[in-house]
Amino acid sequence: MTKVNLLFIALIAVVTVPVLGFFTYHWGFTVSDKMESWGQVGDFIGGTLNPAISILNLLALVYLTKIVQENEQIRTKENYKMSYKPIGVVYAYDFENCTHVELLNCGTGPLFINDVSAIKGGESRKNLLEHMPTLPKTMTWSNFLLSHNDIAIAPGRSIDILKIEYPSENRITSNIRKKIRLTLAECTLKITYCGISEESTQLLSKTFTNFSRHKAGT
Repeated sequence: MTKVNLLFIALIAVVTVPVLGFFTYHWGFTVSDKMESWGQVGDFIGGTLNPAISILNLLALVYLTKIVQENEQIRTKENYKMSYKPIGVVYAYDFENCTHVELLNCGTGPLFINDVSAIKGGESRKNLLEHMPTLPKTMTWSNFLLSHNDIAIAPGRSIDILKIEYPSENRITSNIRKKIRLTLAECTLKITYCGISEESTQLLSKTFTNFSRHKAGT
């Protein structure tokens, strides 16, 4: 039973009990046939009901005002969260001169990375780089993400998860590019992140199926 129902029952009791008490005190349990007696009853009921109704209206107004304020606070809080909500998107670029994986914040609030895992063949690592083939001595990674600690991404900004720019085309470049592509095709990248409110933790999962087309060729 809600508080409103209990309050309504209590007010009915407050009004009913005095009326019944007044009626039984003056006439017992018999019905009077005197008009002046009924006039006294009417005056008593009116004098009792009017203050009770006024109190009921006041209590109802206070209760409704409280409900409206609580709903407004909830709506304001939700709007605040939505106004500063991060949206993480992983983009993978597959070019002949570059292989690039980045995390972009497409939302309106800062993005805080909670955890990163790269899965390949059921084996989970902390980053994509640990799954990649060993580069020849003539090549280096342009950029990569090893640890997610203390990383925040502003709205509209991005960070490199993995990036390599290939040197001039030759057999070595072609072979390592193919190995990187085929490795990425078997990987799944999972990133958990949140915004200003830690309650809004989200999981971002990315597979690199666009690289699987290289299985049949270079």
